[in-house]
Amino acid sequence: MKIKDYYNICLDKLKRGEYRIGVNTIKPEKSDIKEIELPLHALNYILYEYLLDHKDKRWKLLFEYVLVPKGVNTKDCDVDFTNIDFDELLEFMVTVKT
Repeated sequence: MKIKDYYNICLDKLKRGEYRIGVNTIKPEKSDIKEIELPLHALNYILYEYLLDHKDKRWKLLFEYVLVPKGVNTKDCDVDFTNIDFDELLEFMVTVKT
C-alpha cells in the first residue's frame, strides 16, 4: 500500500470518528478534537507509525497524544515504513500539506 492511500484511509476513519485517543500522557476529550485539525492528526499518526517502525522513541517528545484510527496497522491495511526513508516520508508530508 502506498503512503497516500494509507493516509486517506486514516483520514477517512478519523472523520467518521473511528479512532481512539492514545499514547503519551495527555488525552483530550473527543469533543475537543476539531474537524479542521483531522488532516494534521492523520499526518501525526503517519509520522508516529514511521517512528515506531524505525524504533525511534523520539515520538514521545513530539506528541502529547495521537489519534489512532481503528482497523489500520493490520495485515490488510498497513505500510511497512521500514522500507521508506525519511526523505520519501518528508516529500509525502509536504505534498499533502500543499
